[in-house]
Amino acid sequence: MIPGIVAEANKAIKYGDYMAAVRLLEPEDEANPYVLSTLGKAFFFLGRFEESYKIYHRLFCEDIVKQEEAEVPFDEYDPDGREMMVSIENLGIPQMTERLPKAVSFLYPQSEESPKEIYEESKKLQELMDECALKAKNDEKLAMKLILDKIDVLLNSKDQREVALGWFYHGELNYRRKDYMEAYKCYLKAATTEVHKALYYGYAGNMLMKLREQNPNLLGIASILTNRAIELDFSNAKWHYNQGLILMGLSKVFGIGGSGHQAFLKAAKKEFAFAYEACRIEQLKLRDEIETIYNDVRQLIY
Repeated sequence: MIPGIVAEANKAIKYGDYMAAVRLLEPEDEANPYVLSTLGKAFFFLGRFEESYKIYHRLFCEDIVKQEEAEVPFDEYDPDGREMMVSIENLGIPQMTERLPKAVSFLYPQSEESPKEIYEESKKLQELMDECALKAKNDEKLAMKLILDKIDVLLNSKDQREVALGWFYHGELNYRRKDYMEAYKCYLKAATTEVHKALYYGYAGNMLMKLREQNPNLLGIASILTNRAIELDFSNAKWHYNQGLILMGLSKVFGIGGSGHQAFLKAAKKEFAFAYEACRIEQLKLRDEIETIYNDVRQLIY
């Protein structure tokens, strides 16, 4: 039974359908080395490094796996698995996942992006900035002081949602100054304060995408954060679109022309397809962007 399922999952992986492999294997024996090996690989190429690392750590570093079921020493059967685990460690994934809250709620009300690609939270910040500019009579320094005073009120609130919003506003101000690292830190503080809000994880991941030219390895962390946004708000097309862009970036991190390069491109293509399906009718600009990038990535796959 298990060998047949593993073979079917490996066939799905060969054709780039990593989610099909995950669906096949997740219900199976959690201690079977062949199941774990194949599942770890599927999660890896989906950019779901948190799950992949947990599986490979169990496989290579813990005693609960039935290693005796392997017909050959397992490092020989799965020579790439340990290398993938080390790659995840080098991306800093274990340290990052320790910082993130474990709890997620799929019933938590999520923010919706407007057709103009603006979230309500960003719109309210702009209204606050306009109000402060008017009070300051266009004195920029005074206006900024008034804005920061308003944000400080939020940060000192007993309501964690207001505290998170304060950090989000700080992130937005840093983003407008193009200080992406500081913006990332603020968005992450918002995410770890209001732990069920997809918007904050998605924005934090997006900032790391903007910093990828300085450090391509940041894409690994971006993938963790964006996947958290997807888990919380699966119907949001933008998170799937961003994850597709991250997977394209990871295809370069893991070597152009190699099997890893193609595997990430196939995963990106699937993610863009999810994004297109999730687009609302009025999201015309986003739909066009997704369609263009989908056709581009399709040309790169052989």
